[in-house]
Amino acid sequence: MARPHVKRQPRDHHTQAESGRYTDWLAPLLAALWHPFYTLGVGPGWILTAQLMLFSTAVFALFRLACPTLIAALATGATLICPPILSMLIFLSRDTWFAVFMTAAVAALAHSAHPSRRSSRRQMLALLIAAACLLLAQAARQNAFPVIATVVTAYSFLALRRSGSHRSVIRLGIAGAAGLLSAILALAVTEGAKRLLPISRLHPEQALYVYDLAALSDRANTLLLPPRPRMRTVGELRAKWVPESPRALLFGPDAPYPAPLSSRDVSELAARWRSEILHRPVSYVRVRTRLLLSLLGVSQRPVWVTHPGIDPNNLGLALHFHGANRVLRTYLGAFADERNNGSVIYRPMLWIVGAIALLAVLRRRTLERVYFAGTLFVASAIGYSFGLLVMAPVSAYRYGFPVLLFSFLALATGVLAAVGRRRAAPVEQGAGPVDKLRSARGIAGARAV
Repeated sequence: MARPHVKRQPRDHHTQAESGRYTDWLAPLLAALWHPFYTLGVGPGWILTAQLMLFSTAVFALFRLACPTLIAALATGATLICPPILSMLIFLSRDTWFAVFMTAAVAALAHSAHPSRRSSRRQMLALLIAAACLLLAQAARQNAFPVIATVVTAYSFLALRRSGSHRSVIRLGIAGAAGLLSAILALAVTEGAKRLLPISRLHPEQALYVYDLAALSDRANTLLLPPRPRMRTVGELRAKWVPESPRALLFGPDAPYPAPLSSRDVSELAARWRSEILHRPVSYVRVRTRLLLSLLGVSQRPVWVTHPGIDPNNLGLALHFHGANRVLRTYLGAFADERNNGSVIYRPMLWIVGAIALLAVLRRRTLERVYFAGTLFVASAIGYSFGLLVMAPVSAYRYGFPVLLFSFLALATGVLAAVGRRRAAPVEQGAGPVDKLRSARGIAGARAV
């Protein structure tokens, strides 16, 4: 509908893909994959198109586990225009890439879960697609490995339980080991690939150190950050500090800790960070829990649910469809306030609670494939929430978006399956033999891959 918004930073994806010079601030491996295509004319618009196509395909494949083709297609379209999802799908960033790759990975794992209805070759293809998407998800975000661990653990546990082998405790141990090894392998592969590329190290972890030390300083009423000419007292810190973001401390002409810091300064921050969280563990847990509750929409409305412009527009991009852009912004703006904070539908916690409640209902019914897929998505949401708990450096909707998306897809898949099953039940009760046969074929078609 409109040109994509490109997240602009001194180390943005587009500049890296264009120049072939990479930094570790964002997603250098994905920028390196984009680079050869960029030289052939594949710009941001094409990447946005591929992003939307992969997501649509994954969601359609997921919904086909629960309902017939036409309903799955309509449900996919409804998902694409759902405001909490649409506001991020048009955002060209690693947050969206991570969410899209994880969606594709879980959909592929769900399709590989029941080999009795498919050839072993198709099952292997689904597993290979899932593995590739998990690696790409890890390449998109450094905090993806907890999600990989929880998803593989859930997949392995459910697969072992279906086979009936081992006791529950043994199954859980085997599944946990598989999840841990998968996360370690994903980290090893991505970090090894980074060593093969000319990547400049900018230490993106400095944002986390600054956030935690600033929050702990505010609670302790004493400056725990390294003193700077414009930052020597906790009063000066509070003049720039807001609990949602350390941006004023890191970016801008008056930033006391301008990013990227030197390796020496980052080492000093890291040493102080480790020391303070060990000396103030209770305060640290409270700081991190407060941020997580904010990201999940429990303690406040989600912040910055859309990005209203291209800032700065160093690429010279221009809108070609002003009318369509106004329609899109008006539509998304109807679900946010004047400060761009989201309404109730943007709160991830509501969706994850609904998804868990529905899974508890589905577990008692014979909707095994849907329950399998829903469990994997809920595991993804929980794993990512854990990553946010220990690694998120800011409260913004784009960080909580994957939790909402995974929970939404688990809930939507379960609802589609439950509604389809309920509509089919009366037909089987009051129909004749021919109608029962047709109904059985319809149900089988709805569950076919």
